[in-house]
Amino acid sequence: MIERVWSKAYYFIPPILYTIFFGFLILDGNDFSEVIATIRGADPWVFVYAAMSSLGSLLLMCGQFWGAAFGLLCGAGFIWEGVQDPLAAEILFYFAAFWIVFYLVFGVKVYRRRRRQRGRSVPDRAKGVKKL
Repeated sequence: MIERVWSKAYYFIPPILYTIFFGFLILDGNDFSEVIATIRGADPWVFVYAAMSSLGSLLLMCGQFWGAAFGLLCGAGFIWEGVQDPLAAEILFYFAAFWIVFYLVFGVKVYRRRRRQRGRSVPDRAKGVKKL
């Protein structure tokens, strides 16, 4: 069981990077009381994106390709935040591009693996080949 989980740990790369990035922004040399005040004053979308990205990664790890939709929504949210705040637009657009590409690639990967486990692969199905 542990080996199986560790072999799929790469699904959690975006939530880990997101947590590290915003963790450094929140800590930023502050003492504990300032960190708590910063967390309380943070944009609630920060926590929503972290939760959605973690949930999407968990679903992808469990073999549910539709978990990629949560990551794609996070990417769309980053684009929306970048449009709202021109000062942070560049970094948010890079985050969005990474999120969208990552979750699209791994969503397709999980979908194809899932289809092959059911007996017919996606390319064979498209060609009209029947499994014997």
